[in-house]
Amino acid sequence: MPVTSSIQLLRREEVDTAKWDACLAKSSNGLIYGYHYYLDVMADNWHALVRGDYEAVMPLPWRRKWGFRYLYQPAFCQQGGVFSTASTGDTGLFLEQAALAFPFAEIHLNAETAGSGGRQRNNFILDLSVSYAHRYKQYKNDLLQNLKKAGRYELRYSPSGNFGEVCRLYRDLYAHRLRLDRHDWTKLLSLCKVLDAKQQLIVRQVIHGGQSVCSCVLLNDGRRLYLLVSATTEAGRKMAANHFLLDQVISEFQQQPLWLDFEGSDLPGIAHFYGNFGAVNRPYFFCGWNRLPFPFRLLKPAYRS
Repeated sequence: MPVTSSIQLLRREEVDTAKWDACLAKSSNGLIYGYHYYLDVMADNWHALVRGDYEAVMPLPWRRKWGFRYLYQPAFCQQGGVFSTASTGDTGLFLEQAALAFPFAEIHLNAETAGSGGRQRNNFILDLSVSYAHRYKQYKNDLLQNLKKAGRYELRYSPSGNFGEVCRLYRDLYAHRLRLDRHDWTKLLSLCKVLDAKQQLIVRQVIHGGQSVCSCVLLNDGRRLYLLVSATTEAGRKMAANHFLLDQVISEFQQQPLWLDFEGSDLPGIAHFYGNFGAVNRPYFFCGWNRLPFPFRLLKPAYRS
């Protein structure tokens, strides 16, 4: 019997969500993006590949165009791919099965996906299990100078329950750089509501003169704090409030069994900024294929990296 025969293609309504989420929780590479409730909000549609009794799973977010279903990466879902409770998820077999069901794909595979062969994309993460004092010693001089600059102002680090305000500021500041439509922004707010109800949402802000000048939304799955969105006003940038905000997040969650996941970036300036905190790069992978019939395959590249 071929090994691939143990991998089933399931429609969303056929997925046992309890077993699915249990696989994510037990997987060494489990990420919040793979949980069913995250996909239900952010993906237009999704099917699933499941090996055995949910020993390994792969979400398949999809859309339809020209009558063809194709795989895509939903907004605010940085990584997908295979999540497995075993040491290997047989990524190649899963991708073969996915390609049989979907003739076109542009997706991201997670950092621990073996043999993906796709283009690497940066993702910086920081170990929070150590003390703040230890972490501070790893800070680069550029960061230390900016924290010194922030210290000249009366900045106050504070919790906030207003994730909507943070998301709207993020949209207003950065929408022109991002390929997102209005549905993606609506889904972002819906996602925050779902995760807030599950107590997996953390909102923090920096206050100056009674006004919020920098804020962020973090997700907590018990393993990682994901920096989902972060927004800094023009006044906040002049005060290095974003450096101060992340420094305070690190201080707040020090010595906890968590990684701070900065969610990027390939942009040199942002990569340098995250590296200043001592973060290490754990790249994930772009994966794509084009098996559309002629002439449709001419309308799309083999894949866009």
